[in-house]
Amino acid sequence: MKQPEEVPPPHIASLCVFRPEHRFRRHGPRPAGCPTQVVALVALFCAAGHAGQAAQLPDPPAPIINPNGGAFDQPKVVTITQPPMSVLTNTPDWRIGTKHPTEKIEEGAALSNDGETVMAIRARTNTDNMGKFPCVNLSPDHGNIPFYIWSLEDLAGGYQPSLFAGVTESVDWDGANRDFYFGETGNRVFLLLRQWKNKDGDGGGISLWSCANGRPQEIETQKLAEFDRRPMNIFAKQPVRLEFYGKKVRVRVGESPLMCPTTDADGWVTYTGDDASGRVPAALGPTRFWISLAGGEFKGARELVLSDSPPPNVRFTCDGSEVTADSPVLSRPLTVTHNVEIRASSFYANHRRSKETVATFLSKLPLLPTESYVSPIYLTIPHAPLDGTPAQVSIDGPNGTVEGLALGNLRYRLLCPLNPNKSTPLVLHRNGIKALKEKVVWRPFAITTKAENTRLTIRRGETLLLTAKASRQSLLRIEVVDGAGQPYRSFTGTGGDLFPSLFDRAGAFRANATLDDIPAGVVDITVTPVDFKGPIACQVGHQREKEVAVYGSMDGVFFTSSAPKIMRVSVGEPTTEGVRLKLEALQYGKPALQVRLGSPTGPVFGEQPVDLFTLELAGSCRVGNGNEPTGVPMAMHMRPYLGNLRIDVSMEATFSTFDGNARSFSVNTSDTTASTNLPGFRSEVDKATGEKIGIVDFTIEIPETEDGWAFGSGVSVTECDFPYTRVGGL
Repeated sequence: MKQPEEVPPPHIASLCVFRPEHRFRRHGPRPAGCPTQVVALVALFCAAGHAGQAAQLPDPPAPIINPNGGAFDQPKVVTITQPPMSVLTNTPDWRIGTKHPTEKIEEGAALSNDGETVMAIRARTNTDNMGKFPCVNLSPDHGNIPFYIWSLEDLAGGYQPSLFAGVTESVDWDGANRDFYFGETGNRVFLLLRQWKNKDGDGGGISLWSCANGRPQEIETQKLAEFDRRPMNIFAKQPVRLEFYGKKVRVRVGESPLMCPTTDADGWVTYTGDDASGRVPAALGPTRFWISLAGGEFKGARELVLSDSPPPNVRFTCDGSEVTADSPVLSRPLTVTHNVEIRASSFYANHRRSKETVATFLSKLPLLPTESYVSPIYLTIPHAPLDGTPAQVSIDGPNGTVEGLALGNLRYRLLCPLNPNKSTPLVLHRNGIKALKEKVVWRPFAITTKAENTRLTIRRGETLLLTAKASRQSLLRIEVVDGAGQPYRSFTGTGGDLFPSLFDRAGAFRANATLDDIPAGVVDITVTPVDFKGPIACQVGHQREKEVAVYGSMDGVFFTSSAPKIMRVSVGEPTTEGVRLKLEALQYGKPALQVRLGSPTGPVFGEQPVDLFTLELAGSCRVGNGNEPTGVPMAMHMRPYLGNLRIDVSMEATFSTFDGNARSFSVNTSDTTASTNLPGFRSEVDKATGEKIGIVDFTIEIPETEDGWAFGSGVSVTECDFPYTRVGGL
């Protein structure tokens, strides 16, 4: 990488090397001073260091697998987490100061996962007084460090906490409130990181500042660089460094410098200083590095956890083999759909690792049947590869390979025809799992006098294998008529012969069997297809109604949810075409509306994925009054974005209106043009999550006569069974 003009080494203030001898036990001695030209890592947690010391260190605790194994009859979500860390009684090799030390609204602590070594440093602020601005300042005893932000968040939710990191010329700093934000003198350059955690998702704003001149409480600053917003989690994965070279400074995340219009090709930016105030480039030796968690302008608690090393990685295996440094890194909860033994171990940056945690899971999910009364058989196969690869489900049958159709909620549908004369061999393939083989027998349905009160319910397009048995060779006739008594199918043969009868039409049918023209039995057959009438969408936290068409009797037809904890389904009143269902979306997820035969737990013969979304109203519960300017900008966000939905919004305040004096407005999520003098719907990709979201921007006009308005309660979506209806027949 290109460097600026060469200057003596003492002007380099970044740290680029790892010094294992500068890791510390809680009660161990502090190391000697570090060289000026290269500043060693600050001690945040204990590593192996010298080979002779490795045996003295306790093993890090193993990760926690939850649940810790067992049998399951639904896809099981498994989480693997680090064990909770404990607070040590001191903070070795760090100086911690607070803005209000006597009020107990600030806290700094060292965290350990084994009770002996320091893993990370935690700072917390908490205030119920908006006039207070709590702050915790952290400063390592051994110069500048590359730091990793494990977390920077508002524990109450909705706020944007800030973090300052910089250098000061005060070598005798006592850990009190000498951070830049409060205007104390003696600071030179600092980095400001601001965490977003709101409607736009998690992200971090990064800017670089210097002091131009300063007096207590009135420091003027010079913004050197403002970098693009990026997800905050990048700081946990890579070291963040402030680097100085003469009058140049830059920010490096990992090995790459941050770039913006005010930096040169290598990320350096020149800053100015005031010789009289001492704000001029100087060797880092006589300076101190500090990190400060800013309190906030609102009530609530904030927390910062940082370390000089990235968080440990959890690596795992799902084939029963030992976990190694080459095993995959856990990045998400695992969904288990088959028998599996999961092993997990924590790996640390200093080559330490924990013991393994092992959990065994046994699947009771139904897969391949051994027999069926209909052909083709309708299979719903759950599958979620544990290695993160896309699921692939297929089955080899008499007509070749059939690929599974994704139904949502980790389920795949396969239709396989059966052989009427012998068992049909099937081979189920799921990537990442050994193939499963089974022979399926197509059972004939014998029409007898005992079957006269039997009612069969099958899907449209299925075939029954009809027969009637006789004690001697007899002439067998089977006549199938529809609900109007009109002939539908006719078969003639010998008693015991098998007749495949395809039902490709919906409705009620009756099959009559005779042996030598003597009645042998009757069976009623209902062919019940269900038409979901297009896609289905539901807003989380709301109930909607959905009409589905049911052809034939509702007897033996049941509607259920594939994920009852995510969506509840209940049956409402019948309609001319079928039935009206009530769908209640409880939380975000990917459920499916299911149709089952015989009982609420019977076989599934139809599924329709349900698109769930949330509508977030920016500024909800905010109260305005006549002293505020009119035309308050607002926004409504849809997560995830779904096209071709109509959203109706109404104003319930007494005098306030939407832009253009409107009391209500409607907008189609696929329409980017204005509606009722309001901007249209737009979509964009959330850079922090990669999720596509939809946005409606609008304003609220507040007249002076309005004492107050409440957005979210005063402005609400039109109340009805389902206010967000898909345009065109949902």
